[in-house]
Amino acid sequence: MNLNDVRGRQTAMLHAVFVQLLREDRGQPRILGLVDGAGQRENDRDGVAALGLGIDEEVSPTQILSPVVKPLNNLGVVAAQSVFKHDGVRANEVARQGIGGFLAVAGVIWATKQGRDAVADWRTQKQDERAIGAAERVLTAAYKARTSLDGIRANFMTSAELTRAMDKLKTDYPDVVGFSDARQRRLAHSQAIFNRINAYKADWDELFAVMPIANAYFGAEIEAQLEQLARQRQIVSVSADSYGEDDGSDPEFTKQIRADIWRGLTYEGVKDPVATRVTEAVICIEQRLLPVLRSDYVPT
Repeated sequence: MNLNDVRGRQTAMLHAVFVQLLREDRGQPRILGLVDGAGQRENDRDGVAALGLGIDEEVSPTQILSPVVKPLNNLGVVAAQSVFKHDGVRANEVARQGIGGFLAVAGVIWATKQGRDAVADWRTQKQDERAIGAAERVLTAAYKARTSLDGIRANFMTSAELTRAMDKLKTDYPDVVGFSDARQRRLAHSQAIFNRINAYKADWDELFAVMPIANAYFGAEIEAQLEQLARQRQIVSVSADSYGEDDGSDPEFTKQIRADIWRGLTYEGVKDPVATRVTEAVICIEQRLLPVLRSDYVPT
């Protein structure tokens, strides 16, 4: 139901109350040219004059309400006395009924408005709750992606980790045992990076899952920042694959892929370019989502 429907029903309710209150009672005539449910119309000179309306005018609820709302108490007395000139008791009774009717209708209108406002408040509250839930999920996914990249690119590798990587290579590629020791070491480091990436697969699946949610609630910019995080993992993966086959013949290329794989290395004047891009993406996401989650957050 839209606002116009609500207003239409309120107006119809007021119209019905006026018809009921001012209807013929104890042999007395109706006081206004009202159109009742059957479409009938009757006029009373004194009653119409009491409200300042022409005797042959088509009277609408709006016309009735206009002079009634402001001087409510006086109107009840004037209208009643207009109809029941010779019966002061009956005039007072009708006046009281008229005032009570107006108050009842006012109560209905107030309750309708309160109900409509309550529904709007409830809808707004639910929308806020969903936005908060989405912000928590998106921001958590971004933090997990950052943490997993730190783990994937950790500089230190244990001998046990390298041994597991070599065993995996021998299982998948038996010919690796015939390679040189230097190439086997590079391939073992490369496989260890892939093992780390696979260990964090659930975190990256969640990152991809929240991308459309981020777009729906917070816009394409936040989704783009999540894609930027995912792109850094892809960069690490491609560089790890290249590292296994790199023989060092292109020092600049070797320097680049090592800076992608390992934390803290500098390439083209930028220290740890992967981590720099990750930090920038997370900061952008925080500036948009933390105000949704924390009232005390102040962007830096």
